[in-house]
Amino acid sequence: MACAQQRIKEIASAKTRNYFAVGLAGSKTPEWFSYQSLGCSITTSLPTCSFNTMFLGFAFCAVLEFEFPLVISGNSNFYITCESRLENTNDDIRDDLSFSASSLETIPESDHEFLWYRFNSSDLNSWLIQNCCILRKASFEFKAQYRFLSNHHPSTEKWEVKVKRCGVHLIYNEKCAESHCR
Repeated sequence: MACAQQRIKEIASAKTRNYFAVGLAGSKTPEWFSYQSLGCSITTSLPTCSFNTMFLGFAFCAVLEFEFPLVISGNSNFYITCESRLENTNDDIRDDLSFSASSLETIPESDHEFLWYRFNSSDLNSWLIQNCCILRKASFEFKAQYRFLSNHHPSTEKWEVKVKRCGVHLIYNEKCAESHCR
């Protein structure tokens, strides 16, 4: 997991890719995730001025429970979504920070941890920086779904996958000592 953490920080700092994801067998949220919860949601107050020009984006973790082996093929996809809601004293902003695993290296047969980073849109980052000192609450809702498009049926079959644990971590520029950025 330390390798995943380092890779997320490298990608976020380089700004050459706006996305990174990895899935591994496991049932724990890595301890480096600042905000963790059992279940599929997190609601928290963030430290004052958490969002500044050194803020690069969010890293996410979802631990999923698979009741059957998941096979990814040309006709199927696996999605994990994280809907964020960030509130200040005047208004709020929502963003869908999704992850689609169309090609996994392993076939999940038991609990799996999925970690991902997605670069925030410039609109979201601008809003966060402008409102950093009046941000009241942040909530994150995780959902997972397996979708299969059958060649024999015109509709897509969907199965919900249980989110057992979740986590969120704020990523900052490497040049920024975390104690000074929070």
